[in-house]
Amino acid sequence: MKRIYGFLALLLLTFLGQPLSSVSAMSKLPSPPSGKSIETSETSDSLMDNIYTDMSGLGTPLYGWAIDIFTLLFVVGTLVMILSIAFKNGQWQKYAQGTMLTSFVILLLMRGLPIIMLSMNTREDIDILFAAGVAFLSATTILMAVMSIGISADFKFNYHLIEHPKYNRWSKNLFYVAMLMTFLAVLVPWFFPQV
Repeated sequence: MKRIYGFLALLLLTFLGQPLSSVSAMSKLPSPPSGKSIETSETSDSLMDNIYTDMSGLGTPLYGWAIDIFTLLFVVGTLVMILSIAFKNGQWQKYAQGTMLTSFVILLLMRGLPIIMLSMNTREDIDILFAAGVAFLSATTILMAVMSIGISADFKFNYHLIEHPKYNRWSKNLFYVAMLMTFLAVLVPWFFPQV
């Protein structure tokens, strides 16, 4: 454990020592062609600008590498899912599902959040974003309810074919849940903003 802390301290000192050595080398700058001398406040501003430029220059490759890493994790999760189905291993399937879902959500956030953050300028933009989010969730809920009604009809058909009591119970439960989901998806977005 001490080796890890020593290595991290050495790494930190190495990175912190780099800008200081470059600053000392830049203290004797030639005078500009116009004959004006460089003031110390401009040098400190340019130092901060240089640090900011270096950090932003490092951010672009790090962002690209993070996208590549999470894409690789998604592909690995897909391969593990295929292998878990082939070898009928539940542990692998659980790992693959978690890896695929997590990496997909992180990729969506990494791609979508910068666009959303840069497109919001005023309070109205935030209101529009929330209204669009509520409308999207409401439409998704209604779509799932329609699919649930279709599955409920399939269960009812299976009950009439073999008269197994579980199919009848599943059909009723799914139909009632679909109706409740549709009712709430229509009522809640209309009712709560009015209050």
